[in-house]
Amino acid sequence: MIPAIHIKWLDGVAKDYVDVFDNGEFLRNGEFNGLWHYVLDPNGQTYGRARFNLKVEDTEALLDYTAFRELNNEAGMEVGETKIEFKNRDDKMISRVFWRNSKEHAFRPANVSCTYPKPQTFPPFEPSPQLKAKKAIRQMKEREGQAEFRELLLKTYGSCCISGCAVEQVLDAAHIDPFQGKEFNHPQNGLLLRKDLHALFDNNLMAIHPGTLKVYFAPEVASDSNYQSLNTGVTLQAPRLCYSSYSPSKTLLECRWNIFSEEHGDVSLVST
Repeated sequence: MIPAIHIKWLDGVAKDYVDVFDNGEFLRNGEFNGLWHYVLDPNGQTYGRARFNLKVEDTEALLDYTAFRELNNEAGMEVGETKIEFKNRDDKMISRVFWRNSKEHAFRPANVSCTYPKPQTFPPFEPSPQLKAKKAIRQMKEREGQAEFRELLLKTYGSCCISGCAVEQVLDAAHIDPFQGKEFNHPQNGLLLRKDLHALFDNNLMAIHPGTLKVYFAPEVASDSNYQSLNTGVTLQAPRLCYSSYSPSKTLLECRWNIFSEEHGDVSLVST
């Protein structure tokens, strides 16, 4: 199965820009609102994100960017609708792409090239001796490569792994095995978290059960009304389909769970 789809525009306003999609978005028939995808600039760097509503019916997909006109204009995106025709309904290889801007009444064939790149591969990430010894490293260190690590996790998840918040300005790249060097910026060692949840995780006031992937908070946090709805009721969000190999390491989550349990007891055994 194709994991990702890149559509490069070969002429017009968007010439040499690339729309980046997760193939998983096109695998189910139906209407899906408020989705987003990345756009790469002509140099292959992230230009921004475009937001759209999606309608999929077998071998055809309609992407409506006009529903988020103001947001897309602010992000520097051309506003209109894209229609994609696929060769078949299973692997979603593209046969044709059509476009109409907000001033046009009819779709016209788009001059594009389509590629299906595979995400970068990483060897498995092994926990550090400190984490294995259940010693949490709380002190802040200068985090080399943090911007690139955050960009990787934004592409992998798109929103907070726990709350679902998609406001980029409040999202952090959190390390499961606390940062000790650039080699710790590994996708299996990362979670995209809202800033407050990142702080709780770093201070062992929140953990993810390695078996169920359910989120648990320390008792003093779980009693707060801001976190009651998240405590035990939320399962860690999985990566987007094309980044499924970047799922967080169960071994690392288990190490962090053991540290959390030593400080707060096994809260997963407490009825809520």
